[in-house]
Amino acid sequence: MATCEHARAGRPSTPYSDSWFIFHDHLSAWWEKEAQEYLRERGMFDRQVRAWGETNIEFSRYHESLVGDRPEMCALDTHLFADLEHALLTNVVATSSLPKGPPDDPGEHGRYDNGTPKELSSAMRRTWEYCPTTASVLSRTSHACR
Repeated sequence: MATCEHARAGRPSTPYSDSWFIFHDHLSAWWEKEAQEYLRERGMFDRQVRAWGETNIEFSRYHESLVGDRPEMCALDTHLFADLEHALLTNVVATSSLPKGPPDDPGEHGRYDNGTPKELSSAMRRTWEYCPTTASVLSRTSHACR
């Protein structure tokens, strides 16, 4: 999970280097037994914000998990996907005059396109390499550490 590596590297020289936490929405894959074991193996299991103990015990889906998204806590959902979408569409417009790449490598000539699922996937993956920036992620999430 990339989240684990980013969490470890994100605040090494800040006052929060030992007190950070992980908040994730109710994405099913995150809460699967194997994913939780992965977090436990890496010492991150107890850093998750979640309902503990008797909280939500009457609702098995939410017991020791989350009820759902909290926009103020999920910067990725609230802001950073919007940053990604804006950067992606900017790339599509800015490179529209470049030649299309072959079907097996739509971005071969540097063009970002969203005409087919394969083109969109290629464009999103390449955009994701630089957007959102680490600075943007930290600025959007640092309020949770105050």
